[in-house]
Amino acid sequence: MLTGEIFVRHDDLSRQFIIEKLAEQGFAGKTAGIMEWIYYTDYCYSNNLAGCRPSFNERPSLLLKSLWMKGYERAYKKIAAASGLTSLKQDNIEYTMEVAGDLINPQLTGEAILTVGGAITEVPRHYCGVISIGPFGCMPNRLSEAILSREMGRGWQTTAKRRRGVPRNVLENIYELPFLAIESDGNPFPQVITAKLEVFLSQAARLHRAMKDGD
Repeated sequence: MLTGEIFVRHDDLSRQFIIEKLAEQGFAGKTAGIMEWIYYTDYCYSNNLAGCRPSFNERPSLLLKSLWMKGYERAYKKIAAASGLTSLKQDNIEYTMEVAGDLINPQLTGEAILTVGGAITEVPRHYCGVISIGPFGCMPNRLSEAILSREMGRGWQTTAKRRRGVPRNVLENIYELPFLAIESDGNPFPQVITAKLEVFLSQAARLHRAMKDGD
């Protein structure tokens, strides 16, 4: 899973074609979608995190818009799933915010809480690792890196919300979840990042095998 700052994670030059590099190593990379951010902005507006609160008359239209978007996304993914290259899974911002809210105050809006929440809720059940990428010196990216370095490290099994659906052998034998934070300035990644990526892929392959055996 590739997450982080919304522009960098979708721009091939900024992310240095990392999705293609993962594919060359046999890994299917999934970039966190644009819909995640759209649902998040609606969530902030509905919960008075955007500096303004929807009026009583605006709430029905906001609810209808949300239902329409989720229905449209579901219909699109149902068609695309026939290719075998994508799934029907949709973003659950409410759950993401619930989990990440234990680590970051939701009042601190921006990509950081989405990066943290997405990583914690998706790994290891849906993805065998997460890469967080952002611009050089980006404060939200560094904040999420600091939190995830701890939360994905030793002791990750103690978080009850992440134990749901995780096989016992993974809980007992995987001591750290694969996580890599990258800062991009548009130039090729330095050798230290390349070395860390190799270690990350080795850990991800081990987690993937463990999850497969646990099934």
